This record gives sequence, C-alpha cells and structure tokens, in this order.
Amino acid sequence: MKDRLLTIAGGLLAFALVVILLVPIQKDVSEQISRPLSTDRGQAGLQGLQRWLEQGGVQTDALRRRYTALAASLDLKPIGNLLIVSLPQLAPSKRDEREALRTWIAQGNSVLVLVAAGDAPRWMMTSPGPGSFDFLESLGFELTMQHHEGEDEQGEDDSEQKDDAASQLLKDLGALFTGDSIALRPRFPHPLTRDVASVSARSFESLDRGWYLTGTAGGRLVLPLLGDVDRGAAFWEARVGRGRMWVSRYSGLFSNASLGEADNARFLANLVSAALGSHGRVLFDDMHQGATDLYDAKAFFRDPRFANTLLFAVGFWLLYLVGRSRRLAPAREVVSRYYAADLARAMAGFFVRRLGAVTVERQLFLFFFNDIRGRYGMPANGQPVWSMLSGMSRVSTDDISALRSHYERTAATRKPDLVAITRLMQRTRESLL
Repeated sequence: MKDRLLTIAGGLLAFALVVILLVPIQKDVSEQISRPLSTDRGQAGLQGLQRWLEQGGVQTDALRRRYTALAASLDLKPIGNLLIVSLPQLAPSKRDEREALRTWIAQGNSVLVLVAAGDAPRWMMTSPGPGSFDFLESLGFELTMQHHEGEDEQGEDDSEQKDDAASQLLKDLGALFTGDSIALRPRFPHPLTRDVASVSARSFESLDRGWYLTGTAGGRLVLPLLGDVDRGAAFWEARVGRGRMWVSRYSGLFSNASLGEADNARFLANLVSAALGSHGRVLFDDMHQGATDLYDAKAFFRDPRFANTLLFAVGFWLLYLVGRSRRLAPAREVVSRYYAADLARAMAGFFVRRLGAVTVERQLFLFFFNDIRGRYGMPANGQPVWSMLSGMSRVSTDDISALRSHYERTAATRKPDLVAITRLMQRTRESLL
C-alpha cells in the first residue's frame, strides 16, 4: 500500500511540474481589446474600412508577415500599392524589415502611418511605445512634441519623466476617457483635400500638446495637409524616393468608429486614388498588431486542444500507475512446435535458393526413370524408359509424349516448367499403380 501511495504522489508531482513548465501563467488580455486589424469589428478595428474599399472595387489584402515579404510576394505588383500601418505596434518591427520597407516605398509605393500620439486608444496600453519613433526614424522622419511657454525645459531626463507620467495617466484613465472630438481642417487647397471640409478625430488633451513632423535628412520636405487651430498640424505628406508617405498623429481617423464621421471617408478615398497604380492593392499591416501567419507559441499554448491532450495523457499515465497488473512482469517465452510440413518447406526453400531450374529438372527425370526401373526389377542407372512406357496401355500416350518433349528440351531451356513436368510424372505414376 505504501508503494502505491508513493507512486501516486510521484505522478501528481510530475503532473504539477509539467503544468508549471509548459502552461503559461500570465493571461494575455490584449485579445480582449479592439485593435487596428482588418478583421476587428470593434471601435478601433479596420474591418469597416477593408469592406468599404472592397465594395468600391479596390483590391485589399492583409499583410501577416514581416515587411521583407512585400518585395518577395509574387501576387503583389512591384509599385502602386498602399500599406496602412498603425503605431505603436504590438509586435515591434525589426531594423532589417524597416529597411526593406523603406526600399519598397522608394520604388514607387505608398504608406499611411497612423500614430497614436494625439489620441489614447485602449490598445495603446498593450503596445510598447518607443517603437513608434524608431519606425519613423528608420524612414527618415522624426515626430516631436512642441514645447509651450511655462514648461520646464530640463533636457532629456525631464522629458522622460513627462512621458512616464503620461503613460501612467493613460493606463489609469484610458479605459474611462475616449477623448474629445475635434475637427481637422485642410491647411490649404490640395488635390488630396478636394471636397474635404473637415476630418473628425479624437484628441486626448493630456497627450495632445502639439506634435510636428520633420525630416531627419537634409532637404527632406514635409507638407502639412490637415490641422487644428489650437493643436497645430495633424496630418503630413512626404516623399520617400519615388513613393509617398502620409503620417497622422491620430490613429483612429479611419477606424470603424470614425470612418463614417465628417469627411473621413472622402479624405481616405482621395488618398487611395492617389496612391494606387494599375492593379495596386491596399495592404493592412496585421502582422505587427498581433495577427500573423508565422509560428506563435502563445497561440499554441492557448489552444484548448493542447490542454485536453495534456490532461488525457497525464490521466492515462496515472491510471497506468495505480493499476493492479504487474507492469514489470517477465515476458513469456513462446514455445514453437515444428511439424513434418515445416521441414519440407525448409528443405524446399534451401534447394530453391541453391539449385538452378535446369538442374532440378534433370534430377526430376533421373528420379522418375529410377522409380519406373525399380518397379520392374531393372537396374537404377537413370536411363530413359520411353519404350517401356509406350507399350503400356494404362499410361496416357499424350502424357508420355509431353514428358519426352520436356526431356529433349532440357539442355536448351533456361526456364523449364517444373510444375507441368511434376504433374505429368505424378499422373504417370498413378497410372502404373
């Protein structure tokens, strides 16, 4: 009984160890928050935009791989495409893929970057912030907050403290406040703002203190298209090689909740018309917002089939441990019985592997002739007895002729018909009985 209890305790301990090592303890809450994905139906999602574009005859696709896959895609035209990126990213992009993205844009494509700098969406709480500035800097631009009068200018240390305070405020109140509705108006007449009176956006006052976009390289021009009187410019256009780049400091301009407000849809239609070339597509950067075709370890562990399989395996193992059967009993030796037929098969197999068909045929005729000679008291010298067999009325003339024909072809035939010869000899023997 003591051994059985120790076995059960060891099995439960092993099960606990498996759970601790393989099952993630922390629960990922990012899935409960609406994110800027082409498949998200929430307020921050972009599924409404994706369906609206498709209904208008625009080809769309979801990018669920890294930016390096843009140039390698055979289904995508090399130029005349538009990529929609939301910042900050849940899965920050790497330096090499950002360089690949810059090359792809410079070839003649466009990118629309929606930065959560002036608004405070809930999904921003689960995304690392520094990646937004790294992303823009890799494309040759810098998004900077303006300093107003009365603010303490103490350098980088003070700025970091303000950013930390803003991030903490966002975490505490982001779920309660959605921001104030503001209207962004065109700064001057431009083809992209044709028929656009205002674009609706949500502004979080504690963060939206006036941002401006500048080029890090000399001679790089940035054109502000939309803005607010109190908050300054909010939407910029810039050139990257032969391609174009648009940057918005409000991430929710074209989300499910804002696409139908003011002239947001009209403004986006102008952007799409200017960006797309012949057979170009609008791509949604779903990969860096959590929806990816690459291997995801978290998705593997969240799959309920993994837990069910693990429970079944451990339960079956425990049942095996506490069972009454002797698990280490010696195996029984199987006693083999041999018969005369087994000996015959073994000998036949030996002769088949060692002797040729012509040799077997000669020996069959030798034994056949000696058998006939022995029946009639003649010496067993293996000589043919065709004349004797031909004079016997009990023996079939056709069988004797067939046997004689096989015997005469023995030297010339490489593959004799041993089965037919054996049957003819057997019928001849039976006729002599």
